Amino acid sequence: MIEMHRQRNLPYLLVIAFLVIIALAPLQQTFSQDKIQNHVVLKIQKGALLAPILSDLDAVAIDTIAGKSTFLVYYSDPLPVDSVIDRLEANPSVIFAQPDYLCAIPEIGQISQSFPDENRPIFINGVSPELYYDQQGAILVSADSANLISTGVAVTVAVIDNGLKFNHPLFENSISANGYDFVDKDDYPAEEIGGLLGHGTFVSGIIKRIAPGCMIMPLRAFDAEGLGSSFQVAEAIYWAISNGADVINMSFSTSEPDPVIFDAINSALEANPALAASPGNDGQEMATYPSAYAGVIAVSAIDSLDYLAWFSNYGNYIDVCAPGVNIYSSLAGEYEWGTWSGTSFSAPIVSGVCALVMSIDPNLNSYSVRNLIKSTAETELYWGTVTINDPMYGWGRVNAFAAVWDLVVGDVDMLGGTNVLDVSYLSRFVYRNGPPPKPQTMRGDVDLSGSIDTVDINSLIDQIYRNGNGAPQN
Repeated sequence: MIEMHRQRNLPYLLVIAFLVIIALAPLQQTFSQDKIQNHVVLKIQKGALLAPILSDLDAVAIDTIAGKSTFLVYYSDPLPVDSVIDRLEANPSVIFAQPDYLCAIPEIGQISQSFPDENRPIFINGVSPELYYDQQGAILVSADSANLISTGVAVTVAVIDNGLKFNHPLFENSISANGYDFVDKDDYPAEEIGGLLGHGTFVSGIIKRIAPGCMIMPLRAFDAEGLGSSFQVAEAIYWAISNGADVINMSFSTSEPDPVIFDAINSALEANPALAASPGNDGQEMATYPSAYAGVIAVSAIDSLDYLAWFSNYGNYIDVCAPGVNIYSSLAGEYEWGTWSGTSFSAPIVSGVCALVMSIDPNLNSYSVRNLIKSTAETELYWGTVTINDPMYGWGRVNAFAAVWDLVVGDVDMLGGTNVLDVSYLSRFVYRNGPPPKPQTMRGDVDLSGSIDTVDINSLIDQIYRNGNGAPQN
């Protein structure tokens, strides 16, 4: 009887074991580079004519990126895409040809998506929902202290995602008029009902929690199921550049480098918006893109105890880490608030910090912002000390207050930036008790001694001319 009982229960035990294995699996394997059938992305030399290049193929350009000689080509020949690419790249006028790869938001396939807040809290700016304003993730990165100095005013953050819930109360008077939908090809990038409903709204809400004064530019490059393409992502990046985005958030990832996205990233770095991206949710040491591209701030996810989140990818390309577990933010759909986990939600925390920084000094370039975020990151975590360039934690946990403070200290004349005019202002105050008004202590107390004196003048000079030979620091 005992043996029969064991045999009878065996199938149930196997089912339970299988469910446990699924529950412990990563949130989603980074989306493999599947290709959109009969599509090729083509970049040609400036001045070259497209028609002769396509003449030996039954092909036509169905979309283009203005001013970049980059085209989305549809071909009807029953040829493998690699054969079509080989034929195109044989033409000396072609810079590159590639498949139009599928791209995906990392949380696709997540067993449990967002957890809506069924209490339906009422939005009161700065107060409610309490879980939004008092959440540990914001506390860990010192967001509220940073907001005493900067709220991200006059900064626009482009969110390349699956859209935004336009009538959500959190975004009232905070949505840029320059948003665009690259899926439906219209100027209303609203979220649509599907498997990943709420993702873009959730990401945007995180940015607003860190930088409440910023504007959101929603760029819909992914559909309701969280799927997009190389060409759509590249279009969105170029659009963000052309329409004045100061920060670009990219909560998506692919497993392989992608030439057309790489091209767009390089153009963005030349135009100087700050770039932040998520590394994906495989729980593996692996490079993903665009987070692994030089100049992009790659953000791994940590939990409430500062340990790397079990799902977060990592590697020597990680710049900083940020909370990404049980984050509370805005949602689309029936419930307007909820909780979600993923590297998609650690990246926008850093995008928010970038907005705070660029609000103080809009002249900073992409690399300067990235270096500031890294150099001011917190290395003393709950579990111990981060060694710089750690593959899991990068330079440490992003610290919003330290980042903005680093820009403010020394800006004695409050004209933005730290330069020789501040030295002159501080010197006149110390030696002549003027000019009015007296510098704010937090700006003039460069050595953080608690008072403004001659040591601060020397510290400020050293801050501006670090190498001691009169050459400004980079």
